[in-house]
Amino acid sequence: MNDGFTAISSFLVKALIADTLVHSYKSIDGFVYLTVNSYVSLPSSGYAALLWTASYADGVPDRMVEFVDNLGRAWRKFLDGKIEPFDISYETPNHDILIGSEIIRW
Repeated sequence: MNDGFTAISSFLVKALIADTLVHSYKSIDGFVYLTVNSYVSLPSSGYAALLWTASYADGVPDRMVEFVDNLGRAWRKFLDGKIEPFDISYETPNHDILIGSEIIRW
């Protein structure tokens, strides 16, 4: 969870976490990276965004991905009630990340 750490981009933080887990902790099947008090600027949007982004190891069961995706939707709904309703909500099924020139599905 990123709670105000803004020294480097959220995308770089996620890439560093994934890179570390890929090479050092083979028993971890995935992780969720989310921002709480750190809004992220997305190149494709004029809105500041809170992130919930999951990464998975190859071969994780679909039920794990579905569970985490549903948990993310519930988190967004919870935040809608705690903060104020979001102007937009965007979801993508792509869990791949780019580290250097290598695409890693984590």
